[in-house]
Amino acid sequence: MGAQATTPTQIGRYDVIERLAIGGMAEVFLAVEHGAHGFQRLVVLKRILPHLVQYEQMVRMFLQEARLAAGITHPNVVQILELGEDGSQPYIAMEYVAGVTVKDLATDAKRLGRDMPVSVVVQIIAQACAGAHAAHELRDPTGKPSGLVHRDLSPHNLIIDAQGHLKLLDFGIAKSADDADHTRTGVLKGKIRYMSPEQCHQLPLDRRSDLFTLAIVMWELLAGERLFERKTELETMQTISAGTLRDIRLVRPDVPEPII
Repeated sequence: MGAQATTPTQIGRYDVIERLAIGGMAEVFLAVEHGAHGFQRLVVLKRILPHLVQYEQMVRMFLQEARLAAGITHPNVVQILELGEDGSQPYIAMEYVAGVTVKDLATDAKRLGRDMPVSVVVQIIAQACAGAHAAHELRDPTGKPSGLVHRDLSPHNLIIDAQGHLKLLDFGIAKSADDADHTRTGVLKGKIRYMSPEQCHQLPLDRRSDLFTLAIVMWELLAGERLFERKTELETMQTISAGTLRDIRLVRPDVPEPII
């Protein structure tokens, strides 16, 4: 990846507090937005890495994330506030959610040796489905369905605040039906163990792929273990494609019939 610059003090019109993460094609910062009459609020900034600015495809993918996510207005989707540019580096300003990811929640439950309550898991997945539905129903300004598929609704991209309200984030690898920048053959995007069979085989996707992913997430939250993950990525994809499922009641006998 190369050497990275120190955390900037300002990006665009935002004062940076700290770098939260770096990886892939972007770095993420916590920052403060200042407005008239003493207005202030925390925001999250996602800025493309400097060495990737020279690659047109990378910039196009980054800008696409902002354009797609900005069109979704729903309480279960992180709101995009601005698409800006800092020098030659595009950035996305988005809503700050003070909370933890579902991945962190599941990790803590396992560390403590506790099962996540069925009612809590159901609430998490219900909210995730509501946010996903809003994305799937997105239409362009002419009213044409966008055919948007998130493609990575894994626990890393589901965040919950202190009141138990969940939001979807990171549309970085989302695809719309009319997206001309199709994934190249042999290039898989997303976390392997949460992929649908269609993703594994690089087939055309629709909203059902995201629902398959959320079903995996639900099973794993209830079971406290992986559903499809195997020793290698190839074995994992083969298991997903085979569609062999373990009955959740063998792991969690308390899961009621309507949930199965």
